Amino acid sequence: MTEKVFIGGLDRLHVVHNLWTRSTIASPEYDEEEPWTLIEEVDSSPSSDDPYENVKRPYEQVVRCILRKLAAVDIASDECITGSASPELNVLEARDQCENSQFKLGTLQGRVMRCDLSEEWVDPTGYDEHNGPGAFAEVVAGTMQEKVSIKGLDKYELAHALWERSRPILKVNVELPYDAVVARRLCDKHRFNLVYFQGKVINCDLSRESVDCWVYDSINGRGAFAQVVECMQRGRLIEESVEDVSIHGLDKHELVRALWMRSNPSRFYAMCGVPVPEFDDEAARADSKGLNFNFRFLQGRIMKCDLSGDTASPWGYDRYTEKGVFARVVEDLRNTLHN
Repeated sequence: MTEKVFIGGLDRLHVVHNLWTRSTIASPEYDEEEPWTLIEEVDSSPSSDDPYENVKRPYEQVVRCILRKLAAVDIASDECITGSASPELNVLEARDQCENSQFKLGTLQGRVMRCDLSEEWVDPTGYDEHNGPGAFAEVVAGTMQEKVSIKGLDKYELAHALWERSRPILKVNVELPYDAVVARRLCDKHRFNLVYFQGKVINCDLSRESVDCWVYDSINGRGAFAQVVECMQRGRLIEESVEDVSIHGLDKHELVRALWMRSNPSRFYAMCGVPVPEFDDEAARADSKGLNFNFRFLQGRIMKCDLSGDTASPWGYDRYTEKGVFARVVEDLRNTLHN
């Protein structure tokens, strides 16, 4: 029996695109609409053992709708995402056929596929019979090599960085602020498999240590995902070289207030001509509890510091104020308590 090939962690439409590019032209006797299967049908009803089953979404359907919108509207870069990732394959039509057949493909837009991509392990026999021994595994290996490693990165931070880098759907004069509390809830709810994320298309499964970023790059430019990861890795190395500041013994709610007062408001307010919010102590305490004192933004101001322990890295906070500000705020607060 032919050894199956693992495609877990890959965007299935990306696999389809690469298989299609490698495959041979179909002869007239093939029925393009007939699904292909080499394995028994698997019951697709929700499993009661999976506590996340109720929050799973029709992933491919959501992305298809988003890509259709991107093909029809003027996005922020004044470019238009076409419906084709290559000069010949129509990705939107291919997505429809894949969904209708549950990724069990006989032929696709005139080329022989003969593979069932509905599960993570795929029998390559049908594809290889028409495209050469080992062709399927070769395509998958090439697709795997295109994945980007995110090992060691904070995935909440990565989701935010990808959001920052991603284009808004429509051309607008302002960008709505990133809501860290909502973002964390979405990441937890969908187990980092993010499609449409706070007004932007992310379309990446960040649940593993490497990511197939094909759709993200098709929307935001080739190499966009890798650029975000590289910047985060460089930033992390810089952050690791900065000495932590002791916050032991301080009232963390008072520290949050002091840091907030010294931090810079989000540019959203200046661009919109909207007054910056006043500090709301009750709301700040609720956010502190929900985020475990790990802030990026708070009430319209940039914080970017983790106050959950007895020490804190000043790097993120100082980056958006100036070097040494975090330590001075801590020192001033200590002096106030001693006086």
